[in-house]
Amino acid sequence: MLNKESKLKFKTFAYSLIGFLLLTGIFIFNREYSKNIEICGSDLINDLRSSANSGKIHINNNWTATKTAGICTGEGTESNPYLLENLVIDAGGVGNAIQIENTTQYFEIKNCTLFNAGLGFDDSGISLLNVRNGRIINNTMYGNVHGMSIDSCLNLKIVKNKMINNQYGLGMVFTNESIFYLNSFALNSIVQFASQWSYIDHYSKEKFSYTYNGRTFTNYLGNYWGGYSGLDEDGDGIGDTPYIVYSYVPDNPDLKDFYPLIEPISAYSNITKAVIPGFNLISLLAVAGLITILLTITYRKSVNKLKIESA
Repeated sequence: MLNKESKLKFKTFAYSLIGFLLLTGIFIFNREYSKNIEICGSDLINDLRSSANSGKIHINNNWTATKTAGICTGEGTESNPYLLENLVIDAGGVGNAIQIENTTQYFEIKNCTLFNAGLGFDDSGISLLNVRNGRIINNTMYGNVHGMSIDSCLNLKIVKNKMINNQYGLGMVFTNESIFYLNSFALNSIVQFASQWSYIDHYSKEKFSYTYNGRTFTNYLGNYWGGYSGLDEDGDGIGDTPYIVYSYVPDNPDLKDFYPLIEPISAYSNITKAVIPGFNLISLLAVAGLITILLTITYRKSVNKLKIESA
């Protein structure tokens, strides 16, 4: 039969193996789901970067021709959207800097600086009309009537943009199933955000870990609204009362930012997704449990075999 020393060695090996597998799995999942989100290091009006000057862009469901002309890249799919990137566009005081309409293909406008749109009420740095599946990421819009105008759109993600020194920061009508967070509004002369008949999320739908004033917090994140007068009693960089978005239906919860930022996004660093998805953690524990059961069965079979042989 196995002596006590042999049993102890076997148990030590088995528990060490299980512990190693658990730690390895947790490390891998943390790397996968705690990826850093790049935050623009400048304050409000960002540097023009090494961007290319461009003429105004108008896309009316003609992405193929736009790509052929060398204006965008990508294929219009979810994994490889059409991409307008690193552009500086002076609209010359007439019309929109970028106008996209009547498309359902996936697209992204990223790292662009857009200014000096026309004086018409709908003239904007970015104008979206009847589109779906758009991503508007880390752009700066200033000196326009609207920094951005959005009409009759679905499935938009609008993150890390700056709308400064416009008349309206952003105007939105008839737009749904979209999300809007980590944007900065400041010095827009009439209103920061005007919304009519639209139902979107004005804050992230998952929690993030972030650093603010040298301390680390975990919470949902909204937007920075210049002129927000709420307090931040716990010092986590998020206002204690919601910001009410300008609307004809102010009691609609979809028109409130429940996690308004106290300062522009440049004051928040190390922003990462905070949570390991439960499904993967459960799967990891299930695998560890299965290994434990297999090792136990193997051990018992070995003991029984030795008992029979020594009988």
